[in-house]
Amino acid sequence: MPSHKARPLVGFLLGTHPSARDPSSPAAIIRFAGIGVVVYILLIIFQPALHQAYGYWFRAFGDVVFHRVGGVGSVHFLDLHSQTLFQDLDEVTPGDLPANFDVPKADGEKDTLLVLQSSKAPGSVGLFRSGSRMMAYIPTALFFALFVATPLPVLKRVVLLVAGFVVLHLFLVLRMWVYVTNVGFADPGKKYHIYEPGDLSRDLLRRADKVLADDPTFNYIVPVLVWLVVVLGINFWTRRRELAALKAASRNRRG
Repeated sequence: MPSHKARPLVGFLLGTHPSARDPSSPAAIIRFAGIGVVVYILLIIFQPALHQAYGYWFRAFGDVVFHRVGGVGSVHFLDLHSQTLFQDLDEVTPGDLPANFDVPKADGEKDTLLVLQSSKAPGSVGLFRSGSRMMAYIPTALFFALFVATPLPVLKRVVLLVAGFVVLHLFLVLRMWVYVTNVGFADPGKKYHIYEPGDLSRDLLRRADKVLADDPTFNYIVPVLVWLVVVLGINFWTRRRELAALKAASRNRRG
């Protein structure tokens, strides 16, 4: 148990002490920045150790979300490092692979094979390599670091964590949808394409893909925006409850 004198310091570091929530306090600002940077660096350093577990989550999440695209399309997320990749690929594309098929290999950070198919074009398959680290782990790690550094009471921290992860994963879904649509499902040159975009829509899709999927700065912009929106939302909700309580107390005194 910390001593009586040490408790304010522990509370300050944990973000439960009021002094840690004073935005005008240089010490509170340094605490937030220091904890955020340290947690983010640790998550990046230990990413190789977490790689297998997070990669499994990324592919399982993708399989569920993209099981059906546009009613007739589907995307399977396979592990490029799997020793049974050929069997896994053959299972999701029954009868569509030639006997001498050259199995794609992992390339740098690209650890996931995306298998695009459409029921409108049986036998036609699109294969694209992607990476769980750049697509999802980096923005998730940054948001988690911001969450740990944010000085909030326990209940509000839970709300921040849950709401933040929901909003962040909605962005990840959008990011992956734009990518698979641009490279495959909206490409009229692919037999398995399922969308027929006009020239303007196709150009907008390419631009969106460059920003959402290809621009690494988006890995840092989005989690910060998500964190900021959720924190402001929590503060707004808290302020409204406080004002409602004050109005209720005022009415009771007058009554």
